[in-house]
Amino acid sequence: MSDSRHDNGFGKTLKFWRKVKSVSQEELAFRIESAARHISRLEKGDARPTKIMVEKISEALQLSDRDQVNLLFSAGYATGRVAENIHLPEYASRKAEIIRFLSHNDPYPSFIIDLMTANFIAINKSWLGLQSIMLPDRDQTKIMNMFDCLFSYEEKELLPQAWQSSLCNILLSIYQTTLYDENEQRKAWFEKLISSKFVPKNWQQIAASQPAAGLWSIHVLLNGKPVKFETFSQSIGLRGPLTFSSLPDMISVILYPEDKTVDLSILSKDQTHPLLFY
Repeated sequence: MSDSRHDNGFGKTLKFWRKVKSVSQEELAFRIESAARHISRLEKGDARPTKIMVEKISEALQLSDRDQVNLLFSAGYATGRVAENIHLPEYASRKAEIIRFLSHNDPYPSFIIDLMTANFIAINKSWLGLQSIMLPDRDQTKIMNMFDCLFSYEEKELLPQAWQSSLCNILLSIYQTTLYDENEQRKAWFEKLISSKFVPKNWQQIAASQPAAGLWSIHVLLNGKPVKFETFSQSIGLRGPLTFSSLPDMISVILYPEDKTVDLSILSKDQTHPLLFY
């Protein structure tokens, strides 16, 4: 393939999903009317699939729409993005829009992350306040990644959390990307997160059974009382909504308390962070 980033990414991704679904090369070949030898060559990177074949494989393995898109992308049939920096001068107006969006979300915790790395791009005051309650022993200015924050909080075991499926979804997202993207940071995060005692051995199967847009929630003690926050997430583009892109660049996340009467003023105290811009 012309782009070295995708070299054998399809083969690795195909083998991964075939094993998750417990389908042999012979069985997969039968389902798509091919030969086991050809499936072997695909997995080794000795052959390149057509788009139609990738779609047949996705159907044969009963992949979700999300995972079918990822399989197509690994084969080079979707255009990947080149990571860019929203803090560059040419994106000043877009950055200003995002800052306004985050500030207007107060008192609800909110942040923007980079899609590929989950690094925070910008946060609001309420998220910083919630983060400081979740991880009071950490230097808040050094917490720059959503994975780091959430997994570190889980390890404290302060409150029971019901987000095993969410952790599995996160791992699946990271792992599939590492199969066709040479981003060393994502690989390092995967190795760190997979070692967590909260990750079940069958995390692949759990993640594959979850809806692509599943909500996740988090329980935090506010004023001595447990409060459940639920999330709303959406993908957004670096260049704005009117620019076509096969993949978004960023994800915005807002956390809402399940109990609408909860006083969130405790989250709005004055603090500083490199990614708090107002």
